[in-house]
Amino acid sequence: MADIIPFKTKQQLQKEEAMQVIQEWEAFVKWEESHLKASQKEIEQEISQEEVDWLNKWIETHDE
Repeated sequence: MADIIPFKTKQQLQKEEAMQVIQEWEAFVKWEESHLKASQKEIEQEISQEEVDWLNKWIETHDE
């Protein structure tokens, strides 16, 4: 009995390759968005700390 060897057409291979590229890009975009959100939070915290420092200095100079 002959074994039937399945094969994929060029179109099927191209479709699979395109799907893989799309998945990789989606994963990259999600990674980039999460890092962007994290860096924005860090910036907000830095700004908040700078504002606190400025207010503390202002209180010290105007407390007299």
